[in-house]
Amino acid sequence: MAITVNLIKRSEQASPLSASQFDANMTAIETAFNLVPTSTDGTVESVGLVLPNIFTVTVSPITTSGILTAVLANQSANLVFAGPTSSSSTPTFRALVNGDLPVVGTDKGGTGKSTIGTSLQLLRTNSAANALEYATIEAGSSKVTVTNGATISIDIVENQISRANLIGITPIVGGGTNASTAQGGRLALLPSITGNAGKALVVNGGETDAAWSTITGAIASVNSLTGALTITSGISGTDVAVASAGSTITVNIPSASASNRGVITTAAQTIAGQKTFSDAPIVPTTDTYILYSNAGEVSGSAAFVVDAAKEQMQVKRSIITERQVALGFNDTYHTTNQNVAPEKDYILYFDTSGGSLDCTMFDTTNPSAEIGSLYKIVKTTAANNLVIKVQGSDSIGTLATTTYTLTGVKGWVDVQFVKSGLFSILSTGTIS
Repeated sequence: MAITVNLIKRSEQASPLSASQFDANMTAIETAFNLVPTSTDGTVESVGLVLPNIFTVTVSPITTSGILTAVLANQSANLVFAGPTSSSSTPTFRALVNGDLPVVGTDKGGTGKSTIGTSLQLLRTNSAANALEYATIEAGSSKVTVTNGATISIDIVENQISRANLIGITPIVGGGTNASTAQGGRLALLPSITGNAGKALVVNGGETDAAWSTITGAIASVNSLTGALTITSGISGTDVAVASAGSTITVNIPSASASNRGVITTAAQTIAGQKTFSDAPIVPTTDTYILYSNAGEVSGSAAFVVDAAKEQMQVKRSIITERQVALGFNDTYHTTNQNVAPEKDYILYFDTSGGSLDCTMFDTTNPSAEIGSLYKIVKTTAANNLVIKVQGSDSIGTLATTTYTLTGVKGWVDVQFVKSGLFSILSTGTIS
């Protein structure tokens, strides 16, 4: 047995179903269920309920016994049940559009307007003071006038206040100068200048105002010189000193030397006397060896070793070998892949800003390779990688690898030729 239920839909109206319409739908459903035959009238095998998709129906169909339940289906947030935006059709849940909104009157805080004005128009109250209107302000005929002690008229188009638009003289109490000239304005704001020649304006004893006062305790002379003086600088002499001649005072600061007390300059200098550093010195941007004598044995003296990569200065009291001195000479900056020569120690700089580079160590079977040779390999830019490689069956230390990579940092690696087939990474570090 089939049951037909006719329900009221919203396909032909803009508003949601009214309470009476919703009740009518529920009554139609109830009446339909009451028409289901009893056990004495026949056998019902299945009863189902189909409603619009705004409802969720449970326990449908019923094949034995049960209760059909319909509840409103969940919807996404910020949607309304409304008809289509452009034609007549079945209502759905959708977002509001401008066409759904009414024009809000001024009595409800709106403008009462359904359109906006043209370019540069203003929204103002109409002459009847009962509605808002868009109006165009014209130059010359429409001006803003402010009156407060004086009248100021501002032309809307000019967007500025001109002297011609200022009427009258504004008093001091009204924020003006009470004068028609610049000099008169300055004098009007000062205490009277009459009878106060040569005096200075100072704050009075009660700190309530400013008053003219005679200057006392002034400097009468400098180094016995009077009048208009000129101060200049010089480098004469062996110590800091001040010299006076005519109307000129000269402050002499000589350059420091073995005999002169003075300033450190950018030129080469020889200075005397023991110097104590309270803070760590700033090392150069390249590695430097500073020796007291030569590359041979420096007995009882010291060699200052400035290591830029490690950002440190060391003092060595030992025999300085030719190998140590050689490391003090900088190799050129490389922007391409390079091979390391076996016959000497030196520093190699790699600029990887243009891409990753390889530094390939010499083949340890090379007869000119000297065991103990030391190489400092410096990556001068953080961008890209620098890969240190070995050849043949050679390897790098206990890493048991054929490559060592500096990745994404400015840094350095100390590599030493230990023995045939083996290189060792002595130390590594980064450069800030």
